[in-house]
Formats: sequence, C-alpha cells, structure tokens
Amino acid sequence: MVDQTSRPERAGQPRANLIRLRERLRLAQLANNETAPSIEDVRQVKYALARHRLDAYMREAHGDLSRLIEAHLDAPLHTVAIAREALRSPHVAPVLRLVGEQLKSHPDVEFSGANPKGPPEWIRFATQDEVVLIPKSVTVFWEAGHVADVPLVLQTWEDHSGQSVFVYSAADHHEAAKDHLESLLKDARGSGNPYRGQVLEARLEQGQLEFRILPAPADSRDRLILPAEVWDALDLNVHRMFARMDKLSRAGLGSNRGILLAGPPGTGKTAACRILAQEAGPSLTTIFVESRAGQYLLQQVYAEAGNLSPALVCVDAAARRAARFDQIVEFPIPSREARGRILASYLASIEHRVDLEVAADATQSLTGADLREIVRIAVLRSEEPLTTDDLLAGIDADSAARSPERKASSYI
Repeated sequence: MVDQTSRPERAGQPRANLIRLRERLRLAQLANNETAPSIEDVRQVKYALARHRLDAYMREAHGDLSRLIEAHLDAPLHTVAIAREALRSPHVAPVLRLVGEQLKSHPDVEFSGANPKGPPEWIRFATQDEVVLIPKSVTVFWEAGHVADVPLVLQTWEDHSGQSVFVYSAADHHEAAKDHLESLLKDARGSGNPYRGQVLEARLEQGQLEFRILPAPADSRDRLILPAEVWDALDLNVHRMFARMDKLSRAGLGSNRGILLAGPPGTGKTAACRILAQEAGPSLTTIFVESRAGQYLLQQVYAEAGNLSPALVCVDAAARRAARFDQIVEFPIPSREARGRILASYLASIEHRVDLEVAADATQSLTGADLREIVRIAVLRSEEPLTTDDLLAGIDADSAARSPERKASSYI
C-alpha cells in the first residue's frame, strides 16, 4: 500500500515552491530598506509577483525538459513519439516499483524529478518483508542498452487525472517505446507484482479498488475448534484444489471454484480463512474483501485475483448476489463438547477453577466469539483464579451488553 511521501534532495536539483519565493522577496525588501508591506500589499503585489516568477520558472523547467529530451533522443521534440498509460489502482504501486528496481539495477543512469529543475518524488511501499521507496514523479534518461536497444526517456507523473507513465522515443523507434511500456505493465500484473503471495485487504477508496497488505496470519487450526467435516471440506476445496489446479486445467475442468462459508457471525469463518492463508504461505495470495468493495467492486476483485493466482478470495454476504458457488460449507453453532474445548483453550493460560462441563451446559447456543467475550469479561471483572461463578457472571454481562435496549451513550 502506498504510504507517506519522501522527497530526497539531489545535487543540482533545486525545488521550486511559492513559500521560498515569498521569502526571497521578503529578504530583498529588507535589504533595500523598504518598509514592511501590509497584508493587502502582499496579497495584491507580492503574491502576484511570486506567482509570475513561479510561472516563469515552470515554463523554463518545461523548456529545459524539452531540450534535454531532444538532446537525449537526438530528435526534434515535434517528431518525438510518446507511449502513455494512465494507471489505475491497484496497478500504480506495482508499475512504479518495477521502475524503481530498474533504476537500482542501472546506477549510472541520469534521472531527475518530473522536470529537471526539481528532485524526484518518492513514496514508501511496504510489504510483509520490506519497505521500499518507489518513484512517483521522475524522469529517467535511458541510454541504448539499458532497457531497450535505443535511447528512451521514461517519466512518471501524477496530476488531477491520476498517475501516468510516459515513454518517449525518436519517431523511428516508436515501437521500442511501446514495447517497453507494455513490458512494464505485463510484468507488473504478472511475476513482478508485489501483491503476489501476500495477504491483502481489498478496499474501496475514492471510487477505486485499493489493496492493503496485511500482516501474515499467525493462526493455527488447533486454536479454532471446528467439526472435522468442516475442516475436511475446506481442505478438499482449498488446499486440494490448489494442489491439483494444473491437472484440472489440462482436463478442461476449470481451475476456479467458489465456496460459500455460511453460518452465524462468530462461528469461525474469517478465522478459518486466515488459517488457510497461513498454511498456504507465499504460494497463495489471499484477499479479504471489505464490505463496500464486495458490494461495488467484486467483479474487479475477481479480475485482480486472476492476475495474482493462485488466489483465495474471502468475501462477505455481498458475494451471494454477485457470485456463483460450487459448494456451501456450513459453520454450525458449537456443540456442547466443542464449547467445552473452546473454553478450555481460552482458559489455558489463565489460573482458574472452572468446571468446564457446567460452563458448557450454561453456554448453549453461543458461538466461539461469544465464548471468548465471556472469558474476557470474567478476566476483567474477577481476580484469579477464576471460578465457575465468575464465568457464569460473564455470561449474564455479555447478554446484557448485546441487548437491543442498550443505550448509545453506553458505548465508548
């Protein structure tokens, strides 16, 4: 996910901004023993002068870039060919990351900011394993032999319409510019995609699909008490499916499979998905879809999952209206025996004298999430060792907390 912006300074690349021009005007005024201007004077005169100088500076910078492109490509600017791609999320970071890797592999290349008068603008991109700077705004002057057989100029730029990538070439080499851009886009969607093998959250941000990389799950199935038949169904439809994906494809049986995990909230559906992701590791991309993205962008999520395959997509109830499922796996309310095991698991590191059989009988119809909250309330309200009465009091407190009559003012 794109993080905060960093602007490292480079020799010979001054940064133009209105604040610095205003300060230069102020110092020049003091040096000439002029009286301090009024606020109105600054607004009507000094700001206009600063704006004029800034505009002139940007025109000069644009002209400087044009002259540098002409010199590098050995071609007049009006004959230069341009290949352009407007990037849409979530493809922005993968493409920019590839550009950054190419820059690192050619330390002798000349580059600047989006215009030669300013420094490059970098943004942080974090995965589970590393944090790297990727070039959001940069102009790279590739020599022949760097990324193509001919000289090219690559520029990344963001404006009101979004992030774009430009590749300039001499007119006779327009195919090289097009091929280099297409290679970047292909690698960013394929083997070079940094989202591959990660655990992701798909979110709707400003009308676009965004991926956020989540920490690697640390769950294990011995901590999630589910019926054996549920685990068997998940293993068959997930692990076995991915293990035999190639065989299914060769037989013309398809390599996509939709499984709906159904059951009341708190029965372990999300936890089961996290465990499957942890067990598969980096060989599988796991995408957890937040509700708004599932409601409005589900088809795009599936398309991106295809680019990141093999992928496991975990969606909420919005998927019922937009997807077809090959199998439904029911997550039931825990049985009496399962409730006892769940309580024992939560109490394992807590000193207690709880009669688990009595507690299991008293928690009929409660889910695993309910049982966890009951133990949590008991720990907050009582001293160790916890007793059976402490736990039963937690049942009453949890029921009151979830009552429809609860006032909004009682929330923190």
